[in-house]
Amino acid sequence: MNASTKKLLVCGAIGGPLFVIAFLIEGVTRADYDPLRHPVSSPALGPSGWMQIADFLL
Repeated sequence: MNASTKKLLVCGAIGGPLFVIAFLIEGVTRADYDPLRHPVSSPALGPSGWMQIADFLL
């Protein structure tokens, strides 16, 4: 296994948990967000939606 493959595997392993942490933090900071009722993409709406969009892109 070469170095670039290892780097990609590490990025893949880190990406999932990082995404979950980011949308959980974003959901907690929204007053009317209910994770049992709203989809993960809901925090992307509204004035601070850029944070959730950046999370999706990363």
